[in-house]
Amino acid sequence: MNEKSSIVQELQVVAALGLPIQAVINDDEKATVAAVAQLWPDTPHGLCHTHFLKAVQKPIYEADRQLATTLRKPLRALNQIERLSRQTPELMDCLSAGQKQALDRYLAALRAVLLTKGQSPFRLVGTTIFERLAQLTASLNQSHSQQAHPVLARLQQLTQPYQVYQADYERIQRQQEWFLGLADLLNVATTGIHQWATQLEAIREKLRNMQRFRQDPLAFLAETERLWADSD
Repeated sequence: MNEKSSIVQELQVVAALGLPIQAVINDDEKATVAAVAQLWPDTPHGLCHTHFLKAVQKPIYEADRQLATTLRKPLRALNQIERLSRQTPELMDCLSAGQKQALDRYLAALRAVLLTKGQSPFRLVGTTIFERLAQLTASLNQSHSQQAHPVLARLQQLTQPYQVYQADYERIQRQQEWFLGLADLLNVATTGIHQWATQLEAIREKLRNMQRFRQDPLAFLAETERLWADSD
């Protein structure tokens, strides 16, 4: 028995109930589409919103994933810096307890950035990593300006390359804004058909000048900077 026949057999159980089938939604799997067409040829048959949105967003997802791969490359040296901080006590002896804690927090934050994951189609990974690196770079610069240290300097070298990809970040953000607008438009049940029609016209204008900059755990970095400033 092929896959289509198997699905037809399963759906016949539903058809035997005699219930009116007003519409069928599936994930666009070919065998399912063929089975539904055979059993309910006159019933509307569509693709679920999640699968539709994933298909629409795929070029954005691929560009964002490439950005993530590029941004992670310099962070591969994090293991070396972690070993350096553990195996070179003379580098740590000049630091206060607060500064040692701050350094551990910076290392943990960079490790978290390295392990950042996304989820198609709504949560991007590349732009998230970019934003985290921007925040970490600003914080490291602040701490290093208060008291220079070789490990902080090495960490700065890891985070600063993100700046080269500002244009890529902004382009992906604009594209994702467009996508999120489309996703909102599909939620007709919430917005209502008239509001939906209005939004459909308005979204064309919004595409030109959309920008968003998400502020993430800045409190964490502010506390880390405070700890580094504690040289007592």
